[in-house]
Amino acid sequence: MITLQRTGAVALALAALWATPIQAQTNFPTQTIRIVVGVGPGGLQDIFSRLMTPALQAKLGQPVIVENRLGSGGMIGARAVADAKPDGYTLFTASAGTFPSALLHSPPPYTMANFTPVAMMLEAGALIGIRPAAGIKTFKELVAYAKANPKKLRYGSSGVGSPTHLSFEYMDDLLGIELTHVPYRGNVAAMTALFQGEVDIAIVDPVGFEQQIRDGQVIVLAQTTSVKLGGYDLPALPDIIPGFAAPFWLGLLGPAGMPADVVGKINGAVNAMMEEAFGEQAKKAGMMPIPMTPEKFAAYVKEDTDRWAAVIKSHNIKAE
Repeated sequence: MITLQRTGAVALALAALWATPIQAQTNFPTQTIRIVVGVGPGGLQDIFSRLMTPALQAKLGQPVIVENRLGSGGMIGARAVADAKPDGYTLFTASAGTFPSALLHSPPPYTMANFTPVAMMLEAGALIGIRPAAGIKTFKELVAYAKANPKKLRYGSSGVGSPTHLSFEYMDDLLGIELTHVPYRGNVAAMTALFQGEVDIAIVDPVGFEQQIRDGQVIVLAQTTSVKLGGYDLPALPDIIPGFAAPFWLGLLGPAGMPADVVGKINGAVNAMMEEAFGEQAKKAGMMPIPMTPEKFAAYVKEDTDRWAAVIKSHNIKAE
């Protein structure tokens, strides 16, 4: 849903932070810190994790490396971290899809109880886009058409149970409309299907598909979150659909049982790094740092997970 171009806006700013270590509260860390990423190179979790490691390494005073552990939509990497020693030296870059993907299985391979929420990093916004041939120019027109023509409009998602799939189902429930779901392997594939007319609607990355938006290959109707996207004067779904929230977020988790002082040390380093690194260019791309205490991050993840758990149960969504 979010591409390499989007993360490039913060690379130089992160590099500028390579020199100001935070004063240690304990003797942690004394060795290399490993950040496990559950997707391969090119995914947002991988790109952003690699971009932030030099700055985080400088803040913490020890090497920070990224290790890709692929498989099962990120669940293999998450499970590996859940099973690791809770000493702060093994972390996981989690996203909005981390816990919903586990909930598609019975029993789930892990839950929040298997992790220590360490630090929130960012939220990122996206756009609802529709193909021009649909003849719909505004989100209000989309809702009116969908109500008059149940299941006629098709939307492409990045897979069954993905954040894009769950976001559309949640939106449909709150609006009282029915759209037809067509799953793909990734959001780029869903966008390709949109351009080729296989589907009518998709979640659009405001940076990765900026040219197609300018060229009129897709009409953008609304923002998916309240994070303001530079250059777009569009309604935000949380503002026009009471109760709607579908943030895409990234954050760091560790194994359950991490010492509070170690969690606090990493949290402080991440918060400082994020606040210093994110300039106006990154914010225009819809990437917003959201510094939180570990306790607030835990509450944030629980609220997000509970929301998607209700959608998954309501629609009986299961892993394919």
